[in-house]
Amino acid sequence: MPFQAPVDDLTDLHIATLVASRSWQAKYKLLMAWGNCIQVKPWMRCDERRVRGCDTALWLAHCAEGDRHWFAVDGESRIIKGLAALLMIQVNGRTAQAIAALDVAGLLAESGLDGHLSPSRANGFGALVKRIQASVGSGGALAK
Repeated sequence: MPFQAPVDDLTDLHIATLVASRSWQAKYKLLMAWGNCIQVKPWMRCDERRVRGCDTALWLAHCAEGDRHWFAVDGESRIIKGLAALLMIQVNGRTAQAIAALDVAGLLAESGLDGHLSPSRANGFGALVKRIQASVGSGGALAK
């Protein structure tokens, strides 16, 4: 089922807010709030949209409008949805080239999350990144 982009209103989410949060607890609380911005989307909860590699269920849908790419995400964990929201604000509405040029490791470092993600959350985030790469045909070109 195609979707109209953008599905979730993430316009008030800014990485600068995450960067400005000094403690891990403040960042975690903010990510949880960002997770609440991701609406439940029963239409996308199917096996073909499931992101493999996440401990909790996470689904991703993709559509392109001209040379711009849009993604919708849904999940069962607020923290994973918050991490997904962080990624969505970086990739939604961008070209495949801009998405391929995204420095994911730099994004995590800049936001102060690189040293705080549990292995399972880091794996889930990595699986989401790989699924986005595959969707836009960048074949793993996102900087890691």
